[in-house]
Amino acid sequence: MAISATFQTILVHINQVLPSLWQLVTAATFLIGIVFAVRALFQFKEAGEVHMTKSPFSNFQKPIISLIIAVMLLYWPDIFHATMETVFKYPSPISYDPSQTSQYTDIIRLSGHIIQLVGFIAFVRGWIILGRVGQQNAREGAFAKALAHIIGGIFAINIFATWDILSKTLGL
Repeated sequence: MAISATFQTILVHINQVLPSLWQLVTAATFLIGIVFAVRALFQFKEAGEVHMTKSPFSNFQKPIISLIIAVMLLYWPDIFHATMETVFKYPSPISYDPSQTSQYTDIIRLSGHIIQLVGFIAFVRGWIILGRVGQQNAREGAFAKALAHIIGGIFAINIFATWDILSKTLGL
């Protein structure tokens, strides 16, 4: 029982810091979005110069991908809330509402909030990896890795709904 109480105390202290960590990650996301927007502008400029001097068929794939990623990272709160309202009829991820209380109810709730933050970081990392897909130094399987991070991040952000779906589907 002492180990469980200690673990719960650790989770409580981490959850007290979570709002600040969310603000830090959100600010970093906006900065990364600005970097992708500037990168897209320079890539459009480069593609336009190539189009004017050499070839009539310029590759606009990289700047368009960078621009889409910039929009996703800069406007992620609005896009996320609109998607949540469209798909699930509520604007934010489900908070933990246990139907059966047990001694582990608080631990599950506190752990879920940490998983949501880690899921958001994975979601953002997936978009960053996707931005590297069109580059020459991109690794093999980068698109699949980016897609896995984005989808996994969405499931982790909605950890309580994901667990509810899995438990009802698998009969847990």
